[in-house]
Parts: sequence; C-alpha cells; structure tokens
Amino acid sequence: MALYFAKSTNGFYDSEINRALPKDAVEITPATHQALMTGQSQGQVIQADSTGAPVLAAPPAPTTAQLEAAITQAIQAEIDATAKAHGYDNMNATAKYIGFANPFQAECIALATWCAACWQQAYAYIATVTAGKNPMPTPAEAVAMLPAYTAGTAGAPA
Repeated sequence: MALYFAKSTNGFYDSEINRALPKDAVEITPATHQALMTGQSQGQVIQADSTGAPVLAAPPAPTTAQLEAAITQAIQAEIDATAKAHGYDNMNATAKYIGFANPFQAECIALATWCAACWQQAYAYIATVTAGKNPMPTPAEAVAMLPAYTAGTAGAPA
C-alpha cells in the first residue's frame, strides 16, 4: 500500500483503492498522512508546498462577509435566547401576540422593541466598520455591545 497527495485536487489517494492517480500525485508516508489529519482536525488546513508535497498551514482569515454572517447568527441567537428565557420558542414567536389584546401583548411588544433596538445598534456599528472608523468585532463582542433587555421597560435599552 502506498499513500499519495495531489496538489491539483488537494486530495489523498491510496494505491489499494485508487487505480488512477493525478499526474501531480506525490507519495507520502502513513505517518505524514496521520500528522496532516491530526493538524486538520485541530483547525489547520492542508495545502501543497512548492514541491507539491502536503503541509499544514494556518487557515485563511475569514472574509468580511463570513464575519458579518457569524455576527448576524450570534446576534439572532442572543435575541432568540432572550425570548426563550421569557417562555417563547424564539423572537418570531412573540409576533403572534402583538396585534391584539391578550395577557402577553405588552411583554411581546417590549421584546420586539428591544429586538429592533438590537438590530438598529448592530447595523449602525457595522456602518462604522464599513467606513473604517471601527474594527470588525468578533461575534461575542457584537453580542456584548447589544442593549440589555429589561422586562417591563417597553424594550427600552438599559
């Protein structure tokens, strides 16, 4: 059995399984393959060096779009967790109680108002990032910047 790595596919091949190999395949040892798999499982990426041999490297920095998506997910998760802490499945579930008189209406209006304040603040901060005035926050930093929800304050940030 022989193991190979091909730069063209960034893939591994086993001579006992793969009858045809890419033209740029280079043979590697089982120990090298194991070390590469271990590094990859710990967050590193496998790429070819100048000779075509596989090496471990730090992953590329996330793109602005990836960071914005992660921030959006983290903020929505925080908003949904707050709604859930008040007995609702998520923030969207509060909407069904807002449009008519019922025992949950005031609380749901307060939650929805707070939710809107969170997104308004988040988008305003992202605009300052886009303008080059502030650094892009991590998802945890973005969540930490959100206004606090205080029940009974009609959603006014604390």
